[in-house]
Amino acid sequence: MKKNPLSSFLSMFFIACVLVAIYIALTERWTLESALIGIAISLFALFATQKIFLGGGLLSSFTLGRYYIVYVLYLLFIILAGAFTSLKYIFTKDINVNLVIYETKLRDHNLKIMLANAITLTPGTVSADVKGDNIEIMQLGKKNDAKQTEGFEKMEKVLKLLDKGKAI
Repeated sequence: MKKNPLSSFLSMFFIACVLVAIYIALTERWTLESALIGIAISLFALFATQKIFLGGGLLSSFTLGRYYIVYVLYLLFIILAGAFTSLKYIFTKDINVNLVIYETKLRDHNLKIMLANAITLTPGTVSADVKGDNIEIMQLGKKNDAKQTEGFEKMEKVLKLLDKGKAI
């Protein structure tokens, strides 16, 4: 079923406004000029992405379901909790950078990338590479303790809801 052009444009305009609002919130600068330029650039980028990369299927691939909202809120909580844990390691002498290979059970490649990005957002961790079902992670932690994957498993459980819902 094909959307009419006006409905498609309004949906695209809404997505562009959300992107500009996020940009303004992150830069903490509001001017009418920057908002209008941001909307124009966002619309151009969305239309180009739709035509070039997705063959006209951007709106059907973009969903913002309740699982995404839960995931974003949970991710913010994990980032804040990770900051306090990292501080504990930083101010002790028992610290090391460990290389952890985390095996994910996620099937969708986009969800694996989302997990790797979420791990990188967590203080004290950096996702180095995604190879198949394995994510290589450099992690700040205690010496001789390379098995600190409990937080990754919790993040993966939330992403599994997205996988089951076929939201991606």
